[in-house]
Amino acid sequence: MDSLKLLRPILLTALPAGLLASILAALFQNAFVEPLILQAEAFEVANLQNPNPTVDLARLALTFLTTLIVACAYGLLLTAALMFAGERGVLQGRPMASGLLWGGAGFFVFHLAPAIGLPPELPGMPAADLVDRQVWWLGTVVCSAAALWLLFLTHRPVLAPVAAILLVLPHVLGAPHPNNLETAVPAGLAAAFTARAIAASLLLWLPLGAAVLWLAKRNALLATTDAG
Repeated sequence: MDSLKLLRPILLTALPAGLLASILAALFQNAFVEPLILQAEAFEVANLQNPNPTVDLARLALTFLTTLIVACAYGLLLTAALMFAGERGVLQGRPMASGLLWGGAGFFVFHLAPAIGLPPELPGMPAADLVDRQVWWLGTVVCSAAALWLLFLTHRPVLAPVAAILLVLPHVLGAPHPNNLETAVPAGLAAAFTARAIAASLLLWLPLGAAVLWLAKRNALLATTDAG
């Protein structure tokens, strides 16, 4: 299959899966995450006249659009990874479980592992330099993805120590943090936001993984790709 013919099934796999996952995640975010952001913004400007702000339609639409773009991008990455892994990445006779495992792996790589060092932050909370945080986040994602690949797809136990080193290396080096940690945002609000933001990410990745794998098999992407 040439590149142009291959592009269509890739898009028909990643984009519908991203749409499905974004709907679920956006609904959760607007119900449970956005209200906390609005509360934090109120603390940031010291305006507490409306302690329980509501999410307007424009903000809801923007949240959905942003989530859709992110989910489709993740869907493309997951489709590419699954194609590269081929049948090695599918449990025999258990496609749904395989999809959930791929989704869980994506959640771990892109959200859970980085959140150990840099948990999701509310407006008004202190943060280190943006470039430093982005570099650390990217390094953590790369190390975590490589570690999972070595552990579960190479079938070479001798590489397990290398995978373990990759998993802990970013956290041994340490994520960048600001010198001043003072903030007007209550600790309870920040903790609730971190938990809900991570839950929203999980709610995005699990259906994304299941949908990508199902669509990839339906569009014959696994059958037409060399598993290595």
